[in-house]
Amino acid sequence: MNKFRYCSVAICLSILISFFPAVSNGQTVKITGIAPGAEGKQITLSAPADLISFLDRVLAKAVIGPDGKFTITTQAGKVLYAALSIGYHQCNLFIEPGKSYDLKIDPFNYNQPGDINPFLEAQNLEINFTDKDPGELNNLVRRYNVMYNNFLLTNYNALYRERKKSLVDTFKQKVAREFPDIKNTYFTNYCLYKNAVLVQLTQTSSQGQLARKYLVSAPILYDNTEYMDFFNQYFSKYMTATSRQLKFTDYATILKTAGAYPALIRAIDKDTTIRKPQLRELILLKGLMEMFYDPGYKQDNILSVLADIEKDSRFPEHREIAANMITLLTKLRKGSPAPDFTLPDRNHKDVSLSGLRGKPVVLAFWTTYCQECLGEMESMKALSLKYKDKVTFVSISLDKEFLKMTLFLNLKKDFGWTFLHLDDQMEVLREYDIKAFPMYVLIDAQGNIAKYPLDSPGEAMDGAISSVLNP
Repeated sequence: MNKFRYCSVAICLSILISFFPAVSNGQTVKITGIAPGAEGKQITLSAPADLISFLDRVLAKAVIGPDGKFTITTQAGKVLYAALSIGYHQCNLFIEPGKSYDLKIDPFNYNQPGDINPFLEAQNLEINFTDKDPGELNNLVRRYNVMYNNFLLTNYNALYRERKKSLVDTFKQKVAREFPDIKNTYFTNYCLYKNAVLVQLTQTSSQGQLARKYLVSAPILYDNTEYMDFFNQYFSKYMTATSRQLKFTDYATILKTAGAYPALIRAIDKDTTIRKPQLRELILLKGLMEMFYDPGYKQDNILSVLADIEKDSRFPEHREIAANMITLLTKLRKGSPAPDFTLPDRNHKDVSLSGLRGKPVVLAFWTTYCQECLGEMESMKALSLKYKDKVTFVSISLDKEFLKMTLFLNLKKDFGWTFLHLDDQMEVLREYDIKAFPMYVLIDAQGNIAKYPLDSPGEAMDGAISSVLNP
């Protein structure tokens, strides 16, 4: 059976299909399937916008029918390694432009009892493809990965400790026999760069030789997962640590100067192994991504260089990657737009964040079984009374069941601020990067992030609210 395992935290969606501008160009991709146990739940199709920023982009949403069946349609202009998500659970598949897929997600209990952190519940879903065509990309990759993983498990010590590169050559011949006359170039390159990792493992080629063979002398495969995995691993911390020619460069000073973008390119040009202009600039983008979280560099300077790359790069792929990086790196920063949402309140009335503009908003993410969340409620009550006419307080319950929130509030008649329930809208957690709770966010009267994360009610939340009201 064609089974793929899928991992991570996710989201959900509607049988009414939505099309998203980011993927409006390309050919139609249709996914039909069945997900026993997920009747009435949302399912989401998403994929990274690029393989440098990994900015997650929702492609389409659908509601799973009462018979467990679903249909999702989107547009794709290239091969995508996409994710299907139901609640916190996820699986992955390759989708190719113009293709249709029919699949079955193995039965799963999406309503498991018990109150535990939902992020700890996330499971890898298993998927079966009804299309048994051995030349279909998902089937090719699955078969190859079984061979690859078995080979690596059996020969790891011989490859790494004994440096037997002849084993890699033997494996290549076996793959060639198993996959004769393959016309799928994505798969061919997928195998090539998985093989490059094996060659690297044997340490029989220098880093320079690997770069020349697999990176400098080869086209950049921006959308091939294995090429980009190899690229990202090879150039990890390259600018600041692993390149002997580059690691002593004073990037912090360059970033402060006017014309930092071309100056950084000239600095990277000192490394004689990567004279390919397109590759140099992609290395710069990866390096800037890594520097952004290093306290030795000012984030605003890095964002300024990214803006110049987005505007001036002669490589369209790099302009797109720079734009994606800016979106990712400025998300939830002070002054950035707070992600909008619409959720039901305790009376089942929909409340949208955008509808609360005009006053600052304090968001609190909580559950009825989180003792720390409950311990902060009295402090939240005091602040809600203090700022009653000036600030809107909104507590979003992550409890699986709406009833748990209402039963709690029935016991707490004095908690008079706005309470909402997350329902199936896991995208809210993703948009606000909620990984634990309680979690608090302060939004200004114009709907922009004022402080993220916000201090708890029992600590410095009062001061943060006061500073927004009295800038």
